[in-house]
Amino acid sequence: MPKKHPMKRFLLIVIILLLIVPVGLFLWRLVAGLNEGMNYPRSEIHAAVLGDEIYVAGGIGLFRVLDACERYDLTTQSWQACPPLPRPLHHVAMAADENRVYASGGYVALPFEQDQDAALFAHDPGS
Repeated sequence: MPKKHPMKRFLLIVIILLLIVPVGLFLWRLVAGLNEGMNYPRSEIHAAVLGDEIYVAGGIGLFRVLDACERYDLTTQSWQACPPLPRPLHHVAMAADENRVYASGGYVALPFEQDQDAALFAHDPGS
């Protein structure tokens, strides 16, 4: 009679839960309307404020790194797309001055692989 391996069974259950829980939470957020209006639900982001708009760029979506940029207009209380980052990044530092929104740094992959270019990206909404 073959021996049972409770540790293998436990590890299999843990792996299944690690796959099911994030997908379930993602779907729950969509159904609950927690990302209402935003095209790409995301985490691991920073934001910058320019005028009456809040900008977010990059981040982690469902099992992927995003390059998408979106802005929230405080006067109309709606989300709009803005030009994407040149490459997918998460944990991007963001700032703004009177005319532009800036994004820099971050990681290019989910295992926190640092962006070796460390470029500074600028977005001028007026152009």
